[in-house]
Amino acid sequence: MESPVSERREAAEPWAPWESRLCWLSVAIGLAGLVILGALVNLFLL
Repeated sequence: MESPVSERREAAEPWAPWESRLCWLSVAIGLAGLVILGALVNLFLL
């Protein structure tokens, strides 16, 4: 008999891997934007 946790893993949404990649891509773009913005502020304002 399987535990409820493993049953829930098997019943994951079909778009879950794509959604996870999209989330990590959004985080990476946000971090890159912060680095670029920080470099521009350092270059032009400080």
